[in-house]
Amino acid sequence: MRLIHMTVKTLGEHTVGNDAGEVENHRVDNFVIPGSGAEIESAALARSHTVHALKQVFEALDGRRPAEHLLQWIGTDVYAQLSVLLRRRTAPMASNDVESTRLLRVHMQAGGPRQVEFFGTFTRGARVRAIAGRAEIQRVVLAVRGRPRRPVERWVIVELSIV
Repeated sequence: MRLIHMTVKTLGEHTVGNDAGEVENHRVDNFVIPGSGAEIESAALARSHTVHALKQVFEALDGRRPAEHLLQWIGTDVYAQLSVLLRRRTAPMASNDVESTRLLRVHMQAGGPRQVEFFGTFTRGARVRAIAGRAEIQRVVLAVRGRPRRPVERWVIVELSIV
């Protein structure tokens, strides 16, 4: 299996090739297996969706965003887990006393044409913590104001672990 390894800071760095050291280019749906510059564009799309989704998750956990806004960015299992965490919280975390959560770094590795695994770090106040998970391309129904709901395929976080 060919894998791409990319980080937020070094998006252009990647490993390419097969067992014989040959470089190939194959397009599979919204993802390209290594071999050309197209896989970097595809991985960048996965990265940007994942980073945006993680920022929205942190905003919801901080109390700055309604949890319902996450439905287009995270899977139903992850949403159910986050909903439990949000219900257990006694007071909003977003206050003047507490610093907001800030995403520091995200590393990604493609595990197939329609999935990536990610891990990274974030801060909350002075403490640095870790986050990891998996994102996949899934069909999601988007609601756009003034337009009918429409199904689209997009990157969705389907596993999430905050340490």
